[in-house]
Amino acid sequence: MKKSGVFITLSIIICLHSLAQEIQWASDVSFQFNHFSDTEYNASNALGAPDAIPYGQLSQKAFRLNAESGYGTMTLTYDRAQQVSQVLIVENYLPGRVSKVILYDTDENAHIIYESKGKPSTKTYDVLSIKVDKTRYMVQKVAVHLNTYVHKGWAQIDAVGISETTFEGEVIPGASAPAASNVAEAEEEIVFLATKERLSDNINTKYLESKPVISPDGTILYFARKNAPENLGGKRDDQDIYISDLVGKEWTYAHNIGKPLNDKQANGICSVSPDGNSIMVINAYHDDGTIEDGVSVSRKTASGWSFPKKQDIEDYHNLSEYQDYFQSNSGKVLISAVQRNDSKGDQDLYASFRTGDDSWSKPVNLGSTINTRKVEFAPFLASDNKTLYFASNGHRGFGESDIFYSRRLDDTWTNWSTPTNLGKAINSISWDGYYTISAKGDFAYFISTAGALNKVDFNPTDEDIYRISLSKEAKPDPVVLIKGKVINSKTKKPVEADIFYESYPLKDEEGLAISDPTNGNYKIVLPAGKKYGFRAEAKGFIAVSQNEDFTMVSDYKEITRDLILTPLAVGETVQLNNIFFEQSKAEMLPESKPELDRLLMLLSDNPSLEIELGGHTDNQGSSTANLRLSEDRAMAIMTYLIEQGIDKKRLESKGYGGTKPIASNASADSRQMNRRVEIKILKF
Repeated sequence: MKKSGVFITLSIIICLHSLAQEIQWASDVSFQFNHFSDTEYNASNALGAPDAIPYGQLSQKAFRLNAESGYGTMTLTYDRAQQVSQVLIVENYLPGRVSKVILYDTDENAHIIYESKGKPSTKTYDVLSIKVDKTRYMVQKVAVHLNTYVHKGWAQIDAVGISETTFEGEVIPGASAPAASNVAEAEEEIVFLATKERLSDNINTKYLESKPVISPDGTILYFARKNAPENLGGKRDDQDIYISDLVGKEWTYAHNIGKPLNDKQANGICSVSPDGNSIMVINAYHDDGTIEDGVSVSRKTASGWSFPKKQDIEDYHNLSEYQDYFQSNSGKVLISAVQRNDSKGDQDLYASFRTGDDSWSKPVNLGSTINTRKVEFAPFLASDNKTLYFASNGHRGFGESDIFYSRRLDDTWTNWSTPTNLGKAINSISWDGYYTISAKGDFAYFISTAGALNKVDFNPTDEDIYRISLSKEAKPDPVVLIKGKVINSKTKKPVEADIFYESYPLKDEEGLAISDPTNGNYKIVLPAGKKYGFRAEAKGFIAVSQNEDFTMVSDYKEITRDLILTPLAVGETVQLNNIFFEQSKAEMLPESKPELDRLLMLLSDNPSLEIELGGHTDNQGSSTANLRLSEDRAMAIMTYLIEQGIDKKRLESKGYGGTKPIASNASADSRQMNRRVEIKILKF
């Protein structure tokens, strides 16, 4: 449904498009009586523009009474009080049961403009158009009464609009139901060149598959399966997590991921880190085997997945029985789909920011561009950290829920582009959600019940996993996937290390990865268009840094960079890769500060450590000038450390000029490798 309070042209139900006028749609519920329930088919579903498609059948996006034979009412409020010449009531199912319509002015005075004993139409849907002399008063509310005593049936109201002008053209009372695409055409829609395909029976079964999550490298698919015999609790087990590997072009037979991620209760995966070494799962896990509303994180260890650790979110509460979460690839942002006290209606999307290892800030509502008075859920934040995909039955679309995307416009996380519908290639007249894409962006995976429509034993909740090849328009901004191993320089064995990465020149920390303790593998995903430094840190080792320039990268790219960690031992030498100087000068650039501060921390954390700072150049130019430059650069770093409080007795500086090359001087690239600063451990 369209965001409340907006004006659109009702092109789906006005015969003469040229005569379409501005309609104001209801924005809030003032009162309702004998509605179906407080959670379903209530008056909040009649807010905003028409969206209960396909018309002519029951829809969860519309208001109905609590019985097929009865009487009820709803009073709707409008954001802006205005004069009224026409009221339009969209009766999306079993029209002709509206018995009374009342306008309320700003002083709460009632003005009856329509009364009827009921006159059911032969049509399955219609629009009740009530024209009146332009009111002298300003209308703030409209009450609509339904009477199904005489003419029984689940009559529904989709939307109620008011207009200051009347239509000279005829409102369509008898045309066939509009195609679902007409409803979505008022909003942007992506056009895919490919068609969606249902994944094989290695993934999809007669049981319900849900919540797919593709690993950033696109080789592992995680998802949930409901009430399957292979669930740890058998068919009575609501939901377990399953996993499948991509071998060649085929997905392997999915298997239960097992304990401790699965138990005999409802389990589901939210997101996986780029390195695959950390998984976020729904629910807060407790040591006694119980779970509660919330979210937890499990980390890969040498012996398997760790017991999920509850994530502490400041002022956490959820008024909905449903919950979804997604942790960004940077590990710094948590998107949640919950219902809080400040929600626009049902589940809204929120952002929290990491404040500690397992703690997050108070959720920030993403705002009314994203969130409606209905349900927003299944968030997925792409690797570019800007493109947000989500499902909603509040924005206008093609079916019960559609998938949309929006781009973050600034760092407030409350300013977003207008959501774009992913279009008919993905969204159906049924239920669609849980969109996930790899860092490469070649395929998107999602859940749809569209396939159930073609089955003889139709079940509207029959969920399967589909995929579709992405067009360029549908892809998020390009990213770079960096992968490699963290290795002990002496033993050549893998090292479990924390890998931090930050962007230059602002020195923003972009995220954290952890190398696999069994093989040293790591993966990080970085948005293109920036310069980065990344480093590996492990206890007992000197941190090693690398830097990369991705400012000119315009398409997805993969690179391999092994990180060699040097043990803290006398005689060991380590290169400082992220110290930058002015050309042919000893003045350090601002981008050098993070590396300098890490060296400062190393010395502070190890008070017995004494080091030599060695400056090196290539062999170009005067050897005397090169020696002086290397001495000056080493001294510049030493001076900084002394100014920060390090005892100068623990430091030595020495210039070597071009006498100790580590690469040939035959090319510009190799000469750059020779221009470096190293630290050598003298005492530890």
